[in-house]
Amino acid sequence: MARSADTQQSFRRGLLWFGSGTVLARLANVLSLLVILRLLSRQALGEASLVLGVLIILESFASLGLELALVQAKRLRRGELASLHWFVGGVGASLAALVWFSAPALALAFDSESLSPLMRLASLKLVLLGFCLVPQQRLVRGLRFRRYSVAHAAAGIGEDIAKVALAWGGLGASALVGANVLRGAVLLGCLLLMTRFWPRPRLRLGEVLPHLRFGYRIGLSGVILQGASNVDYFIVGRFLGLEALGLYRAAFELGVMPLDMIGRAIYRIATPVFARHARDKAAFLASVSDVSTALLRLLVPVAGGLAFAAPELLLLAGGAQWLPAVFTAQLLVAGGLLRAFERLLLQGLMAWGRPGLALLEAVLSLGLVAAGLVVAVWLGGGQPSLWSLGAGWGAAHVLLLGATWRSCQIAFGLDSGALWLRVRAQLALLALIAACGLASEALWPHNVESPIQVGLRLALFVIGLPLLCLGGGRLRRRWAGPRQGS
Repeated sequence: MARSADTQQSFRRGLLWFGSGTVLARLANVLSLLVILRLLSRQALGEASLVLGVLIILESFASLGLELALVQAKRLRRGELASLHWFVGGVGASLAALVWFSAPALALAFDSESLSPLMRLASLKLVLLGFCLVPQQRLVRGLRFRRYSVAHAAAGIGEDIAKVALAWGGLGASALVGANVLRGAVLLGCLLLMTRFWPRPRLRLGEVLPHLRFGYRIGLSGVILQGASNVDYFIVGRFLGLEALGLYRAAFELGVMPLDMIGRAIYRIATPVFARHARDKAAFLASVSDVSTALLRLLVPVAGGLAFAAPELLLLAGGAQWLPAVFTAQLLVAGGLLRAFERLLLQGLMAWGRPGLALLEAVLSLGLVAAGLVVAVWLGGGQPSLWSLGAGWGAAHVLLLGATWRSCQIAFGLDSGALWLRVRAQLALLALIAACGLASEALWPHNVESPIQVGLRLALFVIGLPLLCLGGGRLRRRWAGPRQGS
């Protein structure tokens, strides 16, 4: 009981700080998106999306799976931390150099000369993030969520301000890429100031290798997962062109990124909490159940609201040029909800000490997402529609969630019946939102040419979202099953 109470207290404290930081960062992100979609063309947004997609995969590779290795280590000496710090920094610098010289190949593959300088600019962030890893994980290891949240919120808000300023200055795709590099610089500065981690020059491979042996499979799974998360950008850009990729990115930003940002906040809290109880199966399963319930409680109302107001939000964001992405955005909302829950279960697999299964799930994720998109391309005769690609992306995540759930049952005996009792209220709320959305579409169809109707629907979205959250809480208190251990 004491351990369960400690787990819930740590999780709630982390959720408070991460939640508040995520809300601030997301508000800044939404405001910047409203401006960016008005200032950038579809072509510029497509170019930036492709470059940032490559960068995210490289960022995951640069960490080498050391995040969880540092959190799970029983003891870390200061000299050991210094060796890890300079090693990861060297890996980031080496990757940046590789990207700098290979950037023209990306430009040639997608027949766009502007991709080469954008990729070289993006490579600077790899150096910065290499030196972020150790001070960041020291905060996570110590469950110092407040400082961690402040650092990431400051970096995110700084990026959004820089996006708007640079785009306003007419820099196009360079505005998004340059602001993302600035994010890495702000994050590094905040982390170094908060941790006061100024290690002396030291690099002993004997101190690094044990952590690499633990983390390399997790790191590889992270690279493959990021590949799965961004393979849609490459396929859309390759078969439909960079302008269509800009439309797809607008749909993805609206339909998936809000859910993804909430999910990331939960994952960052969940990983150290899961790891702390990895040797106590009862406490571990209780924490998985608690975090799963909290995740859906936050995501379901947001997903329903986004699907309902997608046409008006895109119209408000960037005008009529983005309206062809509406149905794709609504499909991606459903897939994003499934992906968020699947990623949480994957964190549980890694914390339970089953990186092999996590790696298998990552490979499966890449294969299913790529297959779903390729099937959509094949059915479209090489020229698929955006909505068919969104449907393929969502169908892949249905299969992936089923496979991940089965892996969790095998690895640590996750009881589907017990978890169902905890999350059924959120699933009931999701069904209610879907029914209300279909009814409203039949009785009150979208008409984006009417400013009055657009305003009324947006007002309903703003007012209705908090009410949906309150309704989810009431359903949870009424229908939630008995707590484990009570």
